[in-house]
Amino acid sequence: MDYKKEITFQVSPKELFNAITQELELWWGKTDKGVYEVGDEFKTSFGKAYWKFRILKFVPDQVVVWECIDGQPEFEHE
Repeated sequence: MDYKKEITFQVSPKELFNAITQELELWWGKTDKGVYEVGDEFKTSFGKAYWKFRILKFVPDQVVVWECIDGQPEFEHE
C-alpha cells in the first residue's frame, strides 16, 4: 500500500525542508537523527511504536522522499 499526503504551510521552502529533514523531533516523535542525502536512514518512535525510513530522493530546500522500511505500529493506550 502506498501512502501519500499533501499539505500546505505558511513558511519558506528552506524552513519547511529543515523541519522535515533536521527537526522532526520538534513536531513529530522521538527521532534518532536528521537526514542529509539519498540513502540516509532514520527512525522515529512514539513509546514502543516506531517507524524506520530511508531517503530515496533529496534535493536541498526542494524535495525529500522517504520510504518506510520497517516499523512496529503498536501504540500504548493511555
